[in-house]
Order: sequence, then C-alpha cells, then structure tokens
Amino acid sequence: MTEYSIRLSKFLSYILRHDPGKYGLELDVNGFADLEKVLAVLKGRFKKFQKEELFSLVEKDPKRRFEISAKKIRATYGHSVEVRPMSGNVEPPEFLYHGTSGDSMDNILAGGLRSMDRQFVHLSMNEKDAYAVGLRHDFEPAILKIMAGQAFVDGIEFYKEGTLFLVKEVPAKYIEKVDNR
Repeated sequence: MTEYSIRLSKFLSYILRHDPGKYGLELDVNGFADLEKVLAVLKGRFKKFQKEELFSLVEKDPKRRFEISAKKIRATYGHSVEVRPMSGNVEPPEFLYHGTSGDSMDNILAGGLRSMDRQFVHLSMNEKDAYAVGLRHDFEPAILKIMAGQAFVDGIEFYKEGTLFLVKEVPAKYIEKVDNR
C-alpha cells in the first residue's frame, strides 16, 4: 500500500466507523452510507482523489475492511457507532484468537474480553493474524486462544465480517493464553 492509500483507508475508516455525522453522512442499521456522498467527502478531503481509487482500495484490501453494495459503502467492522452486523449469529470455528498487549493479558484472563470503546471484540481465525493485530498495542503482544465453539454452544453470539469474527464479550472461562514467547 502506498502512503496515500493508507491515508485514504484510515480516513474512510474514521468516517464510516466513528464519526459519519461530522461529514454529513448517515449510516443505516448495517453501517452503510450513500456511496455518492462518501465520494464527495473524499473528493473534498483529497484534492486529487478519483473514485476508481476507492473501488481499488475496497477490492484489494486483504482484510476486507469495506464493502460496496447497491450504491452504498460501509466499514465491515471496527465501529464505535452503533451498527448491526450483516451476518447475524453464525457458528464460529472451534478456536479463534485475539492479540492484545502483554499488560492487558492478566485483566482479560481474570475478567474476560469486553468491547471497551468499540461495539464488538475482534477475533482472528489464526494466531498469525491475532499477532499482527496485537502488534498495534505492544511490541511483544500476548495471543489469547478463545474456545469459540464452546462459547457458541453456551449461547454467546458470534458474527462474521470480512476475515474477522465479532462478539460483544467473551467471559474469561473461554480464554487461555497461547505460549508465543
């Protein structure tokens, strides 16, 4: 990714996940905004912006952070504003993973994972992806293994968006530390 496309992606994430109203955008219940209005905001922010850049960003993003459908666009996960996941409650794989800072690990193991300032906790499908997420918080992140299959059987609701699973919270009894050091 170029520096420009990173800046574009971060700004798009901000307006679609956290503060659409600041830019005159309204999200529907699933987080979709009118594509033409988003394009106008991007054109106002990035003077040389071309709409093809947005379509390329959405298409090539390996984490599938965004989705375009029926002249609307949305961030697929990471919202602090209220949205309803598209997938509905889905059965997760037996295990999922969460990367976090080493400083947070003991609190999580004791009290569980909570969404904090986001709507959902993000869970990765493998340790490698969880480690990459954890690197945003710590140079030596802790990786947590989530007994997602059992949590689902016990009534915890999971949603799938892009390459991630989302959950409101994970009680501590479903979490163990992965020995990654």
